[in-house]
Amino acid sequence: MVAVALAAFLLAPLQATEPGATLRLYEIEGPMQTLPELVPGQTPNLDRLVEKIDFKEGEFFGYKDHFIVAISADLVVATGGSHRFRVTSDDGAVLRIDGRIVLENDGVHAASSVDTTLNLTAGTHKLALDYFEHDGGEELKLEWQRPGESTWKVLDREVLRVPSGLTRVTSPGPKRIKIAGGKLRPGNGMPLDRLHPGWDLIQIRPEDFKPQVGCLAFRKDGKLLVGTFPPNQSGKFDPDLADGELWLLDGVLGNDRSKVTRKLIAQGLQEPLGMTVVGDDIYVSTRTAILKLVDTNGDDVIDRKDVVGAGWIADNYHHFAFGLAEKDGWLYAALSTSITFDAPGINGPNPRYRGSLFRVDPKRFDPKLPLANIEFLSSGHRTPNGVSNGPNGLILVGENQGSWQPSNKVNVLELGGFYGHVNANFRGAGVPGQFDDKPYTPAAIDLPQGEIANSPAQMLTIPSGEFAGHLLITDVKYGGLRRGWLENVDGVWQGGAVQYSQGFEVGTNRMVWGPDGALYIGGTGATESWAWTDPKTGQWTKFGLQKIKRNAKQTFEIETIHATPTGFKIRFNQPVDGRQLSGKDRYVVRQWRYAPTVLYGGPKVDRENLSVASIKPSKDRREVELVVPGAKAGRVVYFNLDLQSGKKQPLWASEAWYTLNRKPMPQVAPLSALAVEKPRVLVFSRTTGFRHDSIPEGIRTIKEIGAERGWTVEATEDPAFFTDEKLKGFDAVVFLATTGDVLNPTQQTAFEGFIHRGGGYVGVHSASDTEYDWPWYGKLVGAYFASHPQIQTADVRVVDVAHPSTAKLPVIWPRVDEWYNYRAAPKGVQVLAALDEKSYQGGTMGEHPIAWCHEFEGGRAWYTGLGHTKSSYDEMLFRDHLAEGILWAANARPTGTRLEGLAPWNHGGSWTDNGGVLKNDKGGAPLVTRDEFSDQQVHVEYRVPKNGNSGVYLMGRYEIQIFDSYGKPHRSLEHSDAGGLYQRWKDETGFEGTPPMRNAARPAGEWNSLDIVFRAPRFKNGKKVEDAVVVEARLNGVVVQTKATTTGPTRAAMFEDERATGPLMIQGDHGPTEIRNVWIKPLKL
Repeated sequence: MVAVALAAFLLAPLQATEPGATLRLYEIEGPMQTLPELVPGQTPNLDRLVEKIDFKEGEFFGYKDHFIVAISADLVVATGGSHRFRVTSDDGAVLRIDGRIVLENDGVHAASSVDTTLNLTAGTHKLALDYFEHDGGEELKLEWQRPGESTWKVLDREVLRVPSGLTRVTSPGPKRIKIAGGKLRPGNGMPLDRLHPGWDLIQIRPEDFKPQVGCLAFRKDGKLLVGTFPPNQSGKFDPDLADGELWLLDGVLGNDRSKVTRKLIAQGLQEPLGMTVVGDDIYVSTRTAILKLVDTNGDDVIDRKDVVGAGWIADNYHHFAFGLAEKDGWLYAALSTSITFDAPGINGPNPRYRGSLFRVDPKRFDPKLPLANIEFLSSGHRTPNGVSNGPNGLILVGENQGSWQPSNKVNVLELGGFYGHVNANFRGAGVPGQFDDKPYTPAAIDLPQGEIANSPAQMLTIPSGEFAGHLLITDVKYGGLRRGWLENVDGVWQGGAVQYSQGFEVGTNRMVWGPDGALYIGGTGATESWAWTDPKTGQWTKFGLQKIKRNAKQTFEIETIHATPTGFKIRFNQPVDGRQLSGKDRYVVRQWRYAPTVLYGGPKVDRENLSVASIKPSKDRREVELVVPGAKAGRVVYFNLDLQSGKKQPLWASEAWYTLNRKPMPQVAPLSALAVEKPRVLVFSRTTGFRHDSIPEGIRTIKEIGAERGWTVEATEDPAFFTDEKLKGFDAVVFLATTGDVLNPTQQTAFEGFIHRGGGYVGVHSASDTEYDWPWYGKLVGAYFASHPQIQTADVRVVDVAHPSTAKLPVIWPRVDEWYNYRAAPKGVQVLAALDEKSYQGGTMGEHPIAWCHEFEGGRAWYTGLGHTKSSYDEMLFRDHLAEGILWAANARPTGTRLEGLAPWNHGGSWTDNGGVLKNDKGGAPLVTRDEFSDQQVHVEYRVPKNGNSGVYLMGRYEIQIFDSYGKPHRSLEHSDAGGLYQRWKDETGFEGTPPMRNAARPAGEWNSLDIVFRAPRFKNGKKVEDAVVVEARLNGVVVQTKATTTGPTRAAMFEDERATGPLMIQGDHGPTEIRNVWIKPLKL
């Protein structure tokens, strides 16, 4: 009875209400990408009382696209407790309860749901649900589960109340939305609407020539090659579709289109989407192959189409081969992934290699071994329409928004990189990308969908002028050009972009600089959904070819934005009005990050408005430094600048988007945690048996690696180098394809002593076909050669994905080599890679190691059976494999002072010394050094059981985590995983913390090594002025932290304060832990 009375009281309105919710709809003129803020005081187009919050396509009262809905009501909660809410929307929606945002599903996307749990008291609560519809389908639904309920129920008139008797006033016409900065105009909240004033547009295509341009290139004679094809937008795959053509245009260097002639020189090409000319050779990337087009008789007509690269599968209409970029004789291209309309995010299954960037040596194609001249370098690309040469020798690859790709991107090629797109396993089909298990490689430049890009394509470097080194970026759907720039911060590429130009006759796809200095631009289009719509005519466009040439006109522009330790430095190409430059109200700064999902695109999350704390203009008024507290790494930062030049000219484009992957730390110099970062290497290649013709290439390669990394490399075939005195001058000796007996007994003894003193041995290929009568060498190398089949392709299976010499390799690495069988499998070694004997013919071992390493008698030994062929030494992946193997072998002995036994430690009796292994069987007191340290280099080897947990506390305050993290995916790593910089803790809440960059942990029960360079916090007059920094941390030789900071002691530290010195502590209260080989070296950083 009491409960019933209470419910009746709660449901009784304090003022006159009626069931339902108020829905107000506002028509918006133009597209939206996120939920905008309406200019206040506007009357809605529609104001209705609705019975429930559940609207499907066609149920928004006749409105289809470009509108905002604001729903409000009092929500009646009968029983206090835990309530679950779920919002489903297409496009974005934000739910507020009592004025607080509780659910965000913002952005342009297909129908998707988000949910959360709230603890609500009994009574009424203010509910507001805001929604926007960009275009396409529309849907909005709000559901909940009350305490004790397990099924979702739409919120309806039963629990929604609004004031009764409302006068619902409406007004027709579009409504205004707030934008950052100044007035809404082209270049500020809208696409530009005309050609950049600094260029003149010149028509070059004959009027009856309507090319749908897939590729462009100039021949040496100044004639323009134009590859064309009509895009297949049917959604159906046609394996025989070959309607691409190649045209040769003469006269384009002039300015009179009537004098331009054209000649059809090739037909039957399958979707030509990349072309480059190298000397006299023309190369074209097509759906199934990279071709060299050959004119045998000098009449310009192509007589032969020679395949120079092939071996991938194309079985979906969206399977393209994009390119081409040439570098050092290699051709770079990329493969797109499928579109399957009934798959989540239309992300369908793909065969092997799809979504990869690769390179081809066009001079080494062998139809019997079609992959022998191809090297796959990265994966996770979805629609990489644009593979280009960038500044500083970079290879750039573009990306279009879609499944797992929440924004458009400019990516810089990183060897072994994974760029975000996950190849689907749909209906039991689909093959993961080559590097899909690797850590995520962030975009260098994010190009937010609908804000600055839609379907970006090629990037082209500006060679000279005020924006030399910048990028121009085409876009088929958004049209026009964007301008971008790059910078490298602590080894990570990042940069920004602005709108640059529109005014072309078609959506832009391909560009090429002409010998006349003009920029030649070709475009394409297909249907309304994949074509640029000309705002003047309202019609989508399909073809076009024009050129633009610089003139002397000046335009006021944002030149660059660069990250600083405290904010950003913005540079302009002209002096800025002095009063405006210093006005904080002239700068709008926002940031967000993206949350990738399988659905098409992905939401912006963690959106924040940032305040400008201070402004420092330069004397010439062309530059300004902004201090922006709260700017975070891993964010896209949006700028809107309401500024005029000193001549009162407004910015041509007032918006900029900067991708802040890392914040600079110039006060912290980079320093490797390795004891020997730049080893002295002796390459020994003597043979007394078979001699490999690849030896010169191997010597060249190791010398090149040494030059790149600052090593000292000496090569010899003289065994007289093997004396104690001479070997003291080296950290590692490489036996490069040696054969037979190469050292006499005295030299053998000297080499044994070198290893015993901590030297490193590296064996390459037939180093296992060496010194059969020297048993000690047999143990060092690990196994002796037995036989080999013919050279062929085989799959190398990476066994140890954490070792530095295999960390960048794909788990399955197909390559061509001479594959050794060994007399017996190596024993007592750490196998790094093995052969899959099912992938080739002639393997005799079953379990077949092909690369391994081990600690050996005080030194280290590393061996790879790869490297028979000359071409091996030009492979980027093999070179990295070899380089990291040499570096690992050269680092057998840590630097600093070894902490022997328990004497240097306070340990509370919980630890025992077992022959140099300090052991804590059950957990208890920590190990704490008696001495204190400041800046330091530390080496610790540890072993923990299953689910074991400990930590290395630098200065007793800052923890690098020890944990059994073996097998955990890279992209799931947290601060609490092995090699993580642990989080801080306050009021029972964790914050900060830096996950390891890679999972380099060994299985439970195996020994791991941690190498750390640490910079202590800095103090001035007793006040901290700089935070503690983990300059570098390596787990088992693999870099897991770089310039990671913490603002104070991490959780469970010995001390809560911060000081200039402190002890080294090994955590002991989390269970059994074993420690050995602890070295520490004080530094002055």
